[in-house]
Amino acid sequence: MAKAIGDMGFYEFRRQLEYKCQLYGSKLVVFDRFAPSSKTCSCCGNVKDSLSLRERVYHCHSCDFEIDRDLNAAINISKYAASSVVSACGRGAALRVRQSPTEGNPPAALAHRQSRLKQEVFALQMLVKMERQRIMTMPVDAILVAQGPEYKSVCKGLNRVAVPTPPVFPIPMGPSALRKYLEQWLQAGHLFHHSQPKVLLMGLCGSLSPKYGVGEAVLYRSCVSPVAEENKKATELFCNPELTEILQKKLQDRVFTGIGLTSDRLIYSASEKLQLGQAYNADVVDMEGYAALQVLNELGIAVAMLRVISDDACHNIPNLTNAFHDGSLQAFPLAMGLLKQPIAATRLVSGSLRGLGILQDLTTFLFSQ
Repeated sequence: MAKAIGDMGFYEFRRQLEYKCQLYGSKLVVFDRFAPSSKTCSCCGNVKDSLSLRERVYHCHSCDFEIDRDLNAAINISKYAASSVVSACGRGAALRVRQSPTEGNPPAALAHRQSRLKQEVFALQMLVKMERQRIMTMPVDAILVAQGPEYKSVCKGLNRVAVPTPPVFPIPMGPSALRKYLEQWLQAGHLFHHSQPKVLLMGLCGSLSPKYGVGEAVLYRSCVSPVAEENKKATELFCNPELTEILQKKLQDRVFTGIGLTSDRLIYSASEKLQLGQAYNADVVDMEGYAALQVLNELGIAVAMLRVISDDACHNIPNLTNAFHDGSLQAFPLAMGLLKQPIAATRLVSGSLRGLGILQDLTTFLFSQ
């Protein structure tokens, strides 16, 4: 090991540092290699008489402070560098030792240690927050996705990403249930610490046009809601254009941009899908998009929507209306609905599995560097 260290040429490295510091008027602080940096408590300054190499955790008997041995030494060296007025020659670099103000007073030592730990935890939390914001690839503060398989697919996609990702929240299905959920979710303060919150809504959807088939991903430009009165025009709500453009640049030809229609019930008939697509000039159908825009846009929250088609517009899917209850699918009615129409059920399950796989891959790609 001594030979390997010698080969590194640290003397030449130090000489270059001294030369460059002198050239640019900087100060080089050299720490004395014999100073007791490992034996000194970085919390109270007490010095141990001995510390074996096998002791990897430093425990101070004066203030009861515990810390990793190497981290303790690094803190001591950084403190010295910050307060040092020593020249580049390295003389007088011995670590100063001060008497612990809490020595001989266990309650005061414990209170001092707790205060130090709180300060360190707070500092670490701030560092993690800043680092998270610095390296996060997508400017998204929260992801909303329908509970169940869609939620699990998005979580699996994020688990494959090496960088920090935004939190994911499972939402109920259906406009009414979603509005109630969003009111409680916003009251819980999940977006309070963001000055300009950005939310991404993800999940599956159905096609309303023969142009778009199973497995294709759509980035919403806007969302409409069907109206009961024939002469009344449907209201159109728009997604945030800036956030949508960022997603579009990232995904490029992996998605198409379209209009979504939000229904309060499952659209299972192929003829009704085509009719709704033509009537509202919509490309896909879902059960949450319009309600999410209605609630979040009013509060100035930027919203973008990314979905994957799981059933096309040319085939019927099973009538699963009775399986929906209070924003979720009930297992027994769902099974019965699928058994009544096995061919349509097979097509729906196959399309859903394909859509979930693509949703997972898109999530990974979107939030990877």
